[in-house]
Amino acid sequence: MRVKLQLVICNDEGQEETVTDVIVLNKHQQRIEHLGLTLAESKQLLRASIMASATSLNEPPENSATRHH
Repeated sequence: MRVKLQLVICNDEGQEETVTDVIVLNKHQQRIEHLGLTLAESKQLLRASIMASATSLNEPPENSATRHH
């Protein structure tokens, strides 16, 4: 099973403006309830998420990682 996580940026009307693939994982499980992330996959997902969100916001990743909303 392939699991693809995406970052989707929508405008105020809810229309998708950008879709960015954050990470694609190849998992051996066949049922969604058996999916889980290893520590390495979790770290990879966190790094990829920070990079994707920083890129979509046009700011350096180090600023995006420490920013709180």
